[in-house]
Amino acid sequence: MFKSILIHVLLFSISWCIHAQNFEAPSSEVLMVLNEALLDESQSIMREMKQARDCPEIKFDYSLNQSRDIKFGEASLSVNKDDEIFCLCELDKKNQSVFTKIFGENIKHELSLTNGNDNFLHGAFQLNDSLRKFDGDDRGRTFNMGSKYSLTGDKGELKLNLDSTGFGKFNPQNGSRKDSDGRYYLNFHEFNTLSLEMNKFKGSKDNKLIFMSEFIYENESDNGNLSRAFQEEWHKKMNINGHKSIQYHYLSDRPDQNTVKMLFGLGKELSKDFGNLNCQVRIEAKTGLSFNSKTDPLFLSRGQLKLSHKAIPYLVLQAWASYGEDFRGSSKSGGLELSFPIKFRGMEIKPFIGIEKHYTPLDKEYGKVSGNEHENYHVFGFKMSY
Repeated sequence: MFKSILIHVLLFSISWCIHAQNFEAPSSEVLMVLNEALLDESQSIMREMKQARDCPEIKFDYSLNQSRDIKFGEASLSVNKDDEIFCLCELDKKNQSVFTKIFGENIKHELSLTNGNDNFLHGAFQLNDSLRKFDGDDRGRTFNMGSKYSLTGDKGELKLNLDSTGFGKFNPQNGSRKDSDGRYYLNFHEFNTLSLEMNKFKGSKDNKLIFMSEFIYENESDNGNLSRAFQEEWHKKMNINGHKSIQYHYLSDRPDQNTVKMLFGLGKELSKDFGNLNCQVRIEAKTGLSFNSKTDPLFLSRGQLKLSHKAIPYLVLQAWASYGEDFRGSSKSGGLELSFPIKFRGMEIKPFIGIEKHYTPLDKEYGKVSGNEHENYHVFGFKMSY
């Protein structure tokens, strides 16, 4: 068909040149032939597009004989009863990535790094005598470092999380709290988590139903080399007001344990504007099995509230709470987080700071030795999204 158009265009050009010499326009017969060829070719293209991707059916209700506002993505069109609407669907993209096919369009990446400590900003209160009493004691939940990566699109999300949290308690040996070098005997229990979560969305971006699946690998060790190694190195180099930081002689009192967990569940995410205030709510509930020396059922739930205001876009407040049950017992946690989004060269960088409370079997076991089972826990870090 395309060759036919070229032939007719050539005939049209020759005719034009011949008539141009006599200052005459091309004949109506030549124009009709060319128009018919163009019409045939356009209809052929439309048929091919229809086969490649059918247009979604659009239904209109004019029972009230009134105009309607029809939405196309972010745009809208006001139509009347007698209007005709033609939908031209774009062809499928042949070079879509695997992530785009699975998670949809408008892919967003986010990477976050988090650091936590029972001491505010790793001992900043120690610089002031009147503030020291509000600081932690390096026992119970004492140190944490973690990183998270998420990929989110219109159809779903992928999350990868690596976390290492340390729990400490004094453990005197032979009636002495210190060794011959003046280091305190300390049991430091490292709890490491690697999780991979894949969720699928159904609904709009402001009202989503979420189908959730998660794989979790947990490693518990008294001889770890992540959070324990970082804490040990930090204390070796940390000096406050000319005094060297407390030093520890690390002990081990339990064997390593590895646990695998598989979970499935449902979630709901809602977003709504109240004037200039945007409110986002997300709730999740998952259940599954944990596998180590034996198989046990488990349950996890989480709720999250995020608030932002258009007049102060550089501040975002987030609150969260979680509850879980597994072979260790029941666990409850919650926290507040304040972030400071900054736009920079197509990216959004969000430094954040927060305070948390944790009521878990490990917090109770390691915190009760110091008489403060559930002290305040401080976190800070940054997120980068693009």
